[in-house]
Amino acid sequence: ELHIPTEYVQDAYDRVLATRLGIAALEEASRGGWGNLVGMVGRQIVTTPIAEVAAEPRTVSDDLWNLPQVLCD
Repeated sequence: ELHIPTEYVQDAYDRVLATRLGIAALEEASRGGWGNLVGMVGRQIVTTPIAEVAAEPRTVSDDLWNLPQVLCD
């Protein structure tokens, strides 16, 4: 079993999500889709070319960046 060195405890959602993404990655690789990422958009599993993801820098808004601190204070 994977050891995560934090206090985070995986739940059923995490395990199902990891399984779904793993299966999608294997299916993509079996179709020759090397160089693609597998992820979620909404509730759909999608693939995106790495070149598209890395084409331009992306930023995170200050509000979103500071969200963990807001939630944990």
